Amino acid sequence: MNNTTCSSKTHYPAVWISDVHLGYKDCQAQYLLDFLNAIECDVLYLVGDIVDLWSMKRQFFWHPSHYDVLALIQQKAKDGTPLIDVITSQGALPGIKVDKGLKPLEGSPEESITQGLDDLDDRCNEYQRIGAKFAKWRAVIKIGEKIPTDQCINENMHALAEYAKIVQNNDMVPIVEPEVLIDGNHSIERCFEVSETTLSTLFNCLNSNRVNIQATILKPSMVTSGSEAESQASVNEVAEQTLRCCLANIPPELPGITFLSGGQSDIDATAHLDAMNKIGGFNWKLSFSYGRALQQPALKAWLGKNENVVAAQQALSHRALMNKKAALGEWNSSLEESSA
Repeated sequence: MNNTTCSSKTHYPAVWISDVHLGYKDCQAQYLLDFLNAIECDVLYLVGDIVDLWSMKRQFFWHPSHYDVLALIQQKAKDGTPLIDVITSQGALPGIKVDKGLKPLEGSPEESITQGLDDLDDRCNEYQRIGAKFAKWRAVIKIGEKIPTDQCINENMHALAEYAKIVQNNDMVPIVEPEVLIDGNHSIERCFEVSETTLSTLFNCLNSNRVNIQATILKPSMVTSGSEAESQASVNEVAEQTLRCCLANIPPELPGITFLSGGQSDIDATAHLDAMNKIGGFNWKLSFSYGRALQQPALKAWLGKNENVVAAQQALSHRALMNKKAALGEWNSSLEESSA
């Protein structure tokens, strides 16, 4: 990446800061603070765990330099430009993940419950004040021989509903993420059963909490075979079973569903989304909120080497374009072959 020296500071077009882990005793905050004070940049990107809430839960640690880093990040990305303005100037809406991670479920240690409700209202008030437009909360449902239990589904869906109401009370849009994990050797039929119970329970809880469904986004997993299952469902079967589950349990007034990839390959995640949009027959906007399925090809191309940066950028742009087409039902596999 090209850089120039301007007065006493070095200027970069873009700077990426990843996995700082503020709140962790071994975080090198002072080094980052020195770096930020020595540079100017047009865009400042934040990736991964900037604040390590999990470490802080186990052992609270917060050095004054951690406050200083947050102040710099929050207030400016370029010559005092607030970070929030940088995000909006790119045509994006800023949001924040507000859950505090998972902990074992009491009475069923194989399962987990998402935490973070205790001070959520105060935190959302502050997030909205500094410009956040949406928030996200993830619940995890695992499929096994005797799980998920009713307790796990009920407690996680109640927490999602409480979170959603608090977020809406603070004038932000909640993204509710009930992830049924792909891990395991279960069949697609078993995944359908668990997904149906999860979504049905979720929307009952949202309605009981008077959550405005028309101001909510759902981020679910697709109905698939387990990643270790001997028999893997076809693209069309995944699309059909996912739509059948959604149509039976999700109200039509929900504006949008942005599927997570949840361990699917990049091509499978694109193909499944495209197949659903080609089938049609629903009121929601069906789109994507992929992590690994977007990032993995770029990371594979990059390999941490400067000479691979352009190739990694091209891989990420290609994957984003393919999923954009899938969200419109306009993707086909020949588009992948032509880019190879």
